[in-house]
Amino acid sequence: MPLNNLKVFIGGPIQFAIRQDGFHELLKETIEQATEAVSAMNGRVLSAHAAERFGLDTPAFTPEQVSRRDFAWMQECDVFMPILPVLSGQDLLRTDGTHIELGWACALRRPIVLVTQLPIVANASHLLKGLEQICRVEKLDIEELRTNPWQLAGIIEGLLERRSQLEPA
Repeated sequence: MPLNNLKVFIGGPIQFAIRQDGFHELLKETIEQATEAVSAMNGRVLSAHAAERFGLDTPAFTPEQVSRRDFAWMQECDVFMPILPVLSGQDLLRTDGTHIELGWACALRRPIVLVTQLPIVANASHLLKGLEQICRVEKLDIEELRTNPWQLAGIIEGLLERRSQLEPA
């Protein structure tokens, strides 16, 4: 099978995606689609969205529990895949936690599949835009993911292949 039991930590906004009428619907659908594709390709998904049932159970978790859980998942994962949606005003949906996780991923040398609107929106931070200067990052347009989530296998395989070429023998 293509992903051969690789662990993919799928991240993205939670706190600012919870609205009075429920979780941000398009983001939920995108995360579910990515989760289903990774699972169908024999990958293992680590997801706070699933653990917290897209915000329904979020109040039951303390900040300490979330921090420990997410950092443990980052240490455990083979690939980090944050999904950063853009609002209609061309602003990224706020996601402080995901940006912290991006820092962890870089520091722990985890390959990153960054899923967002491409080119990255103008108001995104310089650190997000320049991430590939210090980390192994592959960018995937969020609409391309929604259209063809099966391409994730090739993207992840390419990232991991580059990692093995960079590591000393």
